[in-house]
Parts: sequence; C-alpha cells; structure tokens
Amino acid sequence: MKSLVSVIIPIYNVEQYIEKCLDSVINQTYKDLEIICVNDCSPDNSAQILLEYAQRDTRIKIVNREKNGGLSAARNTGLDEAKGEYVYFIDSDDWIDLDYIEKMVSAITFSKTDVVVNTNVIQEFENKPSKKLVFGDLEIEENAFVDADNAINNIMWASWAQLWDRKFLVKNDLGFLEGHIYEDMHFSPVAYSYMDKIYAIAASAYHYRIRENSLCRQNEDDYSVKEKLLFVYNTVFDFFVKTNYIENHRVRLFPKDFILPALQNNNDKIYELLLIYLVKIKKYVERDKELYDKVDYEFFTDIIQNIDLAKSKNYYAKKMVNKLRKNIKDKN
Repeated sequence: MKSLVSVIIPIYNVEQYIEKCLDSVINQTYKDLEIICVNDCSPDNSAQILLEYAQRDTRIKIVNREKNGGLSAARNTGLDEAKGEYVYFIDSDDWIDLDYIEKMVSAITFSKTDVVVNTNVIQEFENKPSKKLVFGDLEIEENAFVDADNAINNIMWASWAQLWDRKFLVKNDLGFLEGHIYEDMHFSPVAYSYMDKIYAIAASAYHYRIRENSLCRQNEDDYSVKEKLLFVYNTVFDFFVKTNYIENHRVRLFPKDFILPALQNNNDKIYELLLIYLVKIKKYVERDKELYDKVDYEFFTDIIQNIDLAKSKNYYAKKMVNKLRKNIKDKN
C-alpha cells in the first residue's frame, strides 16, 4: 500500500501561473496524494481557478485563510491540515516533472531518513533560456547520504526541494517563521539540526519560475528586506546557541552567496546591523575559519576591524572574479 503524501500549495495572486502548477501535481505518476491549496486571501481569480480544479479532482482540498499572513503562515496552515505520512511543499508559480513525487517517495522509503532533498532545480526565466540552479558547494550527481552539518553548510535550503516525514515535523514542533521573508533559511537549518543525516538526490526536476514582479526581486535592494534577512540569521544562531548545537557542531553562520550581494548598494544601516551580527558570531567563525570562502572571510575580518575599510572594498566583484577564474580553470 502506498503512503499518502500531503502536497501543500500556498496561493496568493497567481492566477497566471496556478494552472501549470496544479496540472503538474494532479498528473503525477504517484497518485496517492492529498493536495492542500491554502488560499491566503488572494485578491485575483486564483480562488475561482482552485474551485474549478477541485470539482475535477477530489484529492484537492481548499483551505481559505481569514486573514492574509504570507507564505509562511499559509504553509503552516497547510501543515495543520495535512494527514499524509509525508509532506511536500510547492510554490504556486512553479511546477514539477510528472515523476517528481514518485522519485522523492522512493528515495525517502529507501533511505529511511526524515527528509529527502532533491538538488535538481531548473530556473525558468521569462525572457531567456532555462538553466540549472546550484546552491552551495555540494553537487549531488547520484543519491547520497549527507550528514546534518554538511547539509546545513552546503545543501539547498528551499522548502520546495524537500520531502518530509510528517511525524518528524510534528514531533519537533517544526514550522515556518511567520512575518518574514527568507523563511526557508530558518526552517531548513533548524530542522536539519534535529537529525544526524539527510538523503540527497538529483532526480526528476523542480522548475523554479523567476518572476520579475516577485516579492524578493521587487525588494532585492530594499533595506527592510536585508534587515529581515539578518533577523533570520540571528534567529537561527540564537536557536543553535540555545540548543547547544553550535558548541558541538561546525556550521557556516553566514551562508555563501547571500551576504556579499546584499551589500552591493553600500547601505550604512545594513553594514551596522551586519557588524552587530558578525561580532555576535565572531568566536565561532574564527574557530571554523576553513568553512568560509576566502573573500567571505576577508570581508568578515575587515568589517570586524574597521567598518569604514570594509565599506571601501567591493568584495562582491572580487568574489565574482574568483568564481570566473575557477570556472576557467575547471574547463581547462
């Protein structure tokens, strides 16, 4: 007998995209699904589209929130409603290959882990060709067990790349941090810290739509967004300290490829907030220096010693040059 998978889809302002997402879910080769669509008070025609789909497929359950709470709140609402042995999150403007869930269930059944992460992600742009998305240093070409620290440091944190054992989430009271963007960057490392290992695969693809009008892209240079990002970093670090995880484990405390791009606009307030955070984590970064990219660590050292000196250097450009050099070297 197959295990029920709860697929949770937060819905808000996606009338242009939701049909492609739903089509990819209802036509999965793995059929034992409950499809929980959480309408987060969407002002467009998304709710009507959901009703039409629910009339055609009884696996679809529509949950209407009384107040808009954002992506995290919608996911948490879906978790509260879920009855499946496993839980999978998908964003409503994205889609998955038709055997995606079958591959994930097969992997979690084989591995007997609490989570499987699929690193095969394709970025789908509006006006240019698709390309594979890679986060961190760990590229999975075949199925592999990855210890928790390595997962925190190197594996994609996006919730839509993960299939979870629901009992594990319930047992550890795991949910999404509400009221903040970059919620995956809190949820995943906190959840990984409760386990010894995860199982990673590079199988059927997740198609990640890059929308020019999405929340993060609209605000990628906005101070409040950077402030919220740093709030998430602080919250994760405080959790690691509270649980003594940081004392016994070696984890990267400012994730690669997020800090430096955030500083391109040279915002004084962001530098001040970042300095407060980096002083807070200083002893652990120095203890685990080898976990960091050379340019990241140079920035860390400079800002700790002299914030004005750090403001005068373009570390992001330096890092891009190093990356280009590495790519050329690898090709040769």
